[in-house]
Amino acid sequence: MLPRLESYLVADQSPLSSFVGSWFKEIPYRSEHQLFFGIGVSIFFFIGCIVPWFRCFKRNRPYANDQNAIGKVAIFSFLILFLLTLKFGVGGGRLASAYEYFFAIPGILSIRAVTRMVLVLGLPVGILVALSCDGLISRIHITSFFKKVIAIGLISVILSLEVIFFINYSAPYETWAKRKSDLTALLPSTIPLNSILFINHHGSGPWYVTEVDAMVIAQDMGISTINGYSGKFPPGHHHTTLSSCIPYMSRLNAYGKFNSLSEVQTNSFAKNVIEIMPSCFKNYKIADFSLGTLIYNANNPDCKQTLLHGKPIPGVFLKKIEGTDGTFLQGIACHDASITIDPVVGL
Repeated sequence: MLPRLESYLVADQSPLSSFVGSWFKEIPYRSEHQLFFGIGVSIFFFIGCIVPWFRCFKRNRPYANDQNAIGKVAIFSFLILFLLTLKFGVGGGRLASAYEYFFAIPGILSIRAVTRMVLVLGLPVGILVALSCDGLISRIHITSFFKKVIAIGLISVILSLEVIFFINYSAPYETWAKRKSDLTALLPSTIPLNSILFINHHGSGPWYVTEVDAMVIAQDMGISTINGYSGKFPPGHHHTTLSSCIPYMSRLNAYGKFNSLSEVQTNSFAKNVIEIMPSCFKNYKIADFSLGTLIYNANNPDCKQTLLHGKPIPGVFLKKIEGTDGTFLQGIACHDASITIDPVVGL
């Protein structure tokens, strides 16, 4: 997720400058490309890039030489970081950014959102903004203390307007507290220290909110959890149906695979799982499923349409259905590979 040139003009959450980025529509993961520093900051930034190179800004600045030297370092630092991370191509086998030269460095590909380089760029930008303010105030020969205060106040207002009017995402504390109390009420009265918490997503709302709920509750109770949220999943832990309920055995199997555990070791964790099952959970039994008409297929003999309560399940064709440990059902697919029938998503 590399920044593009237009990324540095996008600020959708600012009523003052959102119009600048509104001209650019085709930006994937737009929320990660809100890199515009603001109109006021940008103006003083460009002035700050000029100050170190002209003697006229040295007037009434006793430390002008040292400050200008720092300003030049800030300019070059900004340019290096800006150009190295800028995406200027479309890929497809061609070089899309100078950043690609660093892919061979171990761990560099783990940096998911390179756009957050803007946080680092904030340092040279801040130095140059301060340099421009100092240079402008010293350039304007103001002897009156009152006039100097007015000039400083005006500059402060110009720089602060963007921050004052910025609209940030927020959620009331009461909302999170209620979510936590509602879920905690579903827990058993006695919880052993070796328990593993798992909260299944109910299928409505962002899936990651449920993951955060579990992380907070497990942390407060001092127990483990197989819920979690990050911008990047570990190998084997990616689930394509995160917006619906997932059996906890899927999470445990992914954990075991990632940590090179045997099947016996992985299954040993199952008895310690405390699962909070939201409204979408349906505890189907083997009797709820049946196999319907034989589907003729020379490559997959004995292939039958799978039924739930007598109704066909689209795209599910099995030879056999059997129970496991009660948390989910096992289906023997037509191609002789076992699949999990998830009783949680309401098959």
